[in-house]
Amino acid sequence: MSKNIYLSEVDKTLASLNERQREEKIPSKVAFQDSKVAAGHFIKVAFDVYKVENDPYNNLWILQDCDDGQFLVRTSDRHSGIETTGSWSAVSDYDKENITLNYKNVPIARFSSKEFGFNNSDILTFKQALLEKVKEDELFIKDLLSSQPLSKKDALTTTFPEFKKFI
Repeated sequence: MSKNIYLSEVDKTLASLNERQREEKIPSKVAFQDSKVAAGHFIKVAFDVYKVENDPYNNLWILQDCDDGQFLVRTSDRHSGIETTGSWSAVSDYDKENITLNYKNVPIARFSSKEFGFNNSDILTFKQALLEKVKEDELFIKDLLSSQPLSKKDALTTTFPEFKKFI
């Protein structure tokens, strides 16, 4: 499989994600209300640490007192770590130069920032695009698996019989 197939498919997904993200700006600070805790919008996970319902980055938030009230402030870096969908995950390395696409924690393919043109500021978008592709596009999975060396294809289909339909 050529890099151009990856790029064209990923570019389309990136474009649609960018449009949605412009519409859905996720703040790094939200006003805290006890009523939202009771309603389940904020879930307390430790002393002053919360999770916010529907946070697409699944970050932790810390309760802080400010002059204008109490706020939950994002504590995690939303451009690093692991993004998941179903059995698939996209993991970036520490330097954010590579993303490894995994299936059930087994590495399937690596995507280099030099090869695919993502950087620190858009690595999350690239991870989301990859996960959206494997979630919605069986042809993408087929091309991805078909591009693997024969020995890896054999190992993958032995470990994951569900991949046989793609190879």
